[in-house]
Amino acid sequence: MLWICDFRAAKNLPSTPPLLIRITCDSCEVLFLTDFQGAGTPEKEFHVNLLIESEEKAEPFFFLASHPDGGIMGSMISRTVKDDLPEILDLQLRAFGEVARRLNAATLPPLEQTIEQLLEEEQNSVFLKYTEDGHIIGSVRGSLDASGSCHVGKLIVDPYCRNRGIGRQLMQALEEYFRGKASRYLLFTSEETPETLHLYDKLGYKKLYTRNTGSTVMAFLEKKA
Repeated sequence: MLWICDFRAAKNLPSTPPLLIRITCDSCEVLFLTDFQGAGTPEKEFHVNLLIESEEKAEPFFFLASHPDGGIMGSMISRTVKDDLPEILDLQLRAFGEVARRLNAATLPPLEQTIEQLLEEEQNSVFLKYTEDGHIIGSVRGSLDASGSCHVGKLIVDPYCRNRGIGRQLMQALEEYFRGKASRYLLFTSEETPETLHLYDKLGYKKLYTRNTGSTVMAFLEKKA
């Protein structure tokens, strides 16, 4: 069986090949060099389709490139495994803790989620993580309902790592994961976090309606597949 993988590299690429690529998906890991000639335009994305032989069930996954001088670690986007969930929950608490402080809210639903609830949610959702030098600094999750709508949830980035395009890359990876399965993407966010609304607007999400929840006004957004 072959895994068909989409290689996606963005900023900070070396001016000349080779690129060192490290792919991790569940327990499988591939490390290799490529002399792909598209590198050298640091602000431009490029894509390479890779075929990886595997006996396991085929699942799409996503990763980023790093320069060989940076060691074998680097940045990548991939699916989480159960062992990642405590780190995901810790990141969630830190990210939404800052949001609660900005909104002057005593608490928010993401701050009340337990590890048991997260494990239950993971059974029916796809969790993606953004890993840098072995640490999870971003995550997003999504689930597909019977109507073909993908419900996007909890896009989170470490407060110390924001404004680097991590949230955008996670959203694009999640949409790519559900490509061909989802007819639309649905999410909600606070109207009082304009930078998040700006990100979703740039990604093509349109406001359907708003709802006052007491602690904040929530905007419900949609993007057609």
